[in-house]
Amino acid sequence: MMSAARIIDEARGPSRLGRKLAMACAYAGCLVSGGAPFSPLQARAVDKTLPEMVTIAPGGFVSDSTEKPSARTVRIAYGFAASKYPITVAQFARFVRETGFDTGNHCYTHVGDIVHDTFTEGSWKDPKFPQGGNSPVVCVSWNEAQAYATWLSRKTGETYRLLSEAEYEYVNRAGTRTRYWWGDAVGTAKANCKGCGSAWDDKRSSPVGSFPANPFGLHDTAGNIWSWTGDCWNADIAAAPADGTAADKGDCSKRAIRGGSYGHGPEYMLPTSRHSIAPDVHDQHIGFRIAKTIASPRG
Repeated sequence: MMSAARIIDEARGPSRLGRKLAMACAYAGCLVSGGAPFSPLQARAVDKTLPEMVTIAPGGFVSDSTEKPSARTVRIAYGFAASKYPITVAQFARFVRETGFDTGNHCYTHVGDIVHDTFTEGSWKDPKFPQGGNSPVVCVSWNEAQAYATWLSRKTGETYRLLSEAEYEYVNRAGTRTRYWWGDAVGTAKANCKGCGSAWDDKRSSPVGSFPANPFGLHDTAGNIWSWTGDCWNADIAAAPADGTAADKGDCSKRAIRGGSYGHGPEYMLPTSRHSIAPDVHDQHIGFRIAKTIASPRG
């Protein structure tokens, strides 16, 4: 596994082996049908400035949400890549350093049941709990997550973006049919949430990769931090696209988040759990992970 320091090293260009692997994947076909784990070429991106990416095969799921009676079937007919971990503090710091992007200095921070939002306390650099370079970045808005993806796309010549709600649910389920990808019971220390039995519960985020990867090879899809998605908010998920793409219609003054966090109970980690937040909000429970487009989802 690459360290955060190695991930944010200056790029020296793709290695010869990396180019060969990429070509083999492109021409021989690396996607496994039905969302099976991608191996052995799923590993990291070649360029050292990129987060480690995992290729996700086409597949689908039935969203059997208990919140709404209208279950829906989602079929993702395209392959895409998702970051193995949420974007880290070190990775976001590189973006800020190279672009001079001004994120401001304000964030919703929580102390017990008291919520603080000021312009003098809390930011992605200091979310009011201990963090390191390998911690998932939080206190970043949807707008800033989009700016990061745009920067990374321009830097690499590839197309990076936020995951859609459907894609996030797909990778959170990871081909399983249980309440959580590891089983029906929350168990002990399977993830970081309020009541998960980990060392970080209801205190702070945990370093990425502190818990095992799911069957798709991704870490922290359930718990640790909420992740922004690309979707406009639709209270009834049945109104969202069933082809895996992000909803560009609905209430676009709010954006959907998925995955749950260290400060919320196990029920928020369920694959169907979702919430809406204004895109300019900074919150110490919310970060993001990214996707890379392999082929146009709509052809």
